[in-house]
Amino acid sequence: MPSVNMNTKKHEVIAAELIAGKQGGIRLLELLGSKASGQYTFYHEGGAALLSVMNKGRTCSLLPSVPKDGDEGDALQSLLKQAIESLSTQSLSLAQIVLANPAPTLQVRALIEAGFEDLATLHYLERLSSITVFRTSTFAGLQFQSMETIGDDTLGKVLEETYIESLDCPKLHGVRSTRDIIDGHRMSSTYHPEYWFIGTIDGASACVLLLNPNDDALELAYVGVIPSQRERGIADSCVAKAIEIAQLDDFKRITLVVDSANANACNLYDKWNFEIRQSRQAFMYKLC
Repeated sequence: MPSVNMNTKKHEVIAAELIAGKQGGIRLLELLGSKASGQYTFYHEGGAALLSVMNKGRTCSLLPSVPKDGDEGDALQSLLKQAIESLSTQSLSLAQIVLANPAPTLQVRALIEAGFEDLATLHYLERLSSITVFRTSTFAGLQFQSMETIGDDTLGKVLEETYIESLDCPKLHGVRSTRDIIDGHRMSSTYHPEYWFIGTIDGASACVLLLNPNDDALELAYVGVIPSQRERGIADSCVAKAIEIAQLDDFKRITLVVDSANANACNLYDKWNFEIRQSRQAFMYKLC
């Protein structure tokens, strides 16, 4: 009989260890300590376990255990379905799972049979900000205006334009509202409006560049260019801007995540000497 919504200390410890191992489970529980009551739920059945964590932007992240055999795979599938049933009543738009790449076959099978879709293979990239690159950006007329003087409505309108025919995780397009997407970008760290930009050309909006500081690293969270301004070197100029800021503000590293199927973006980051640190498989479930 599966245990559901079982956030007692004993059950949390058992489930966390099944998901992340003994030491990883301890660290997982420490991280969850800052979460408010009701913001996460453990599920546990036999040798399978699942953690659901509410995010800003009306999404939920799920962390499943790795099944050792078919019985545990069936148990994990059952837990996933129970979690989805519960999440579907909570005004959320999307549930996401990110696994190792390649992910264990039984784990993937449980996700797919529970109704999850394969979203993308994600590359996690990094470069040292101190690396000298003997090249310059290819578009000189681009001006950057930070969110210190821009409202969310303006940002939202430009963001929506950048999503048109975008090759970055296209299955996500239209699943979430622009308001939720902005909130989601702000979720990853403390929001610093001085690191979020709209790029303009002759006063007209052309692109969005979102950067999030994270300790000694600067995350390049989003680069998007509106369709009429693509293939002019504007994305290249955005990366150059990010590197410039990282150097000026003494960040040691620049990090980002890119959809491996987005060849244009992967080629761009390769030109700027970003290197793949790890790859992971992402899955999604549309909740509304």
